[in-house]
Amino acid sequence: MGVTIGMALPGQEQADTLALPVAQPLGGEGARIVDEKLGGRLARLVESGELRGERGEAMLLYLNGELSAPRLVAAGIGPRDAVDSDALRTAGAAAAQSVARVGGTMLWLLDESMPLPLSEQAAALVEGTVLGAYSPGRWKTGESDRRPVERIVLGHFDDPQILAAAERAALLAERTNRARDLANMPPNELDPERL
Repeated sequence: MGVTIGMALPGQEQADTLALPVAQPLGGEGARIVDEKLGGRLARLVESGELRGERGEAMLLYLNGELSAPRLVAAGIGPRDAVDSDALRTAGAAAAQSVARVGGTMLWLLDESMPLPLSEQAAALVEGTVLGAYSPGRWKTGESDRRPVERIVLGHFDDPQILAAAERAALLAERTNRARDLANMPPNELDPERL
């Protein structure tokens, strides 16, 4: 029941959410193309101070057909020259939290202008998304309106090295979430005979 990983260029695969890592200053080919298709909306949000690109910040924008996805999440990663795997993991977690009621398929745009190799970017974004989507309160009474991110698509040309790094990160994050389940499980379900 884990998350599936795929690779496709934006528009080649239907996604519920397009996810864009946003650095300070706003830049990169993906951000430029997205901003162009949105008629400069991202640049205006940056100018107004609403979209700062700060680490851990996520802004959810609903779209009117400008892009192939109905929504865009702009996830901050901090200063461009200081971007590391942890900044991308944090962005993945923030993006997953911002679409927790929608779930579905998330397409992450990779950015070749960042100081990290694409395989490291993919692994960090996938790991952060899977870990960030985890809910420790799933045993609470009442209906939960959270929906999981079921599929993560990496917005880039097919590359076996990038795909392998992302699939490994997804597996590790899912196993981490399983360990979190065991730690959060109530005693009536954590019966050694049932394990």
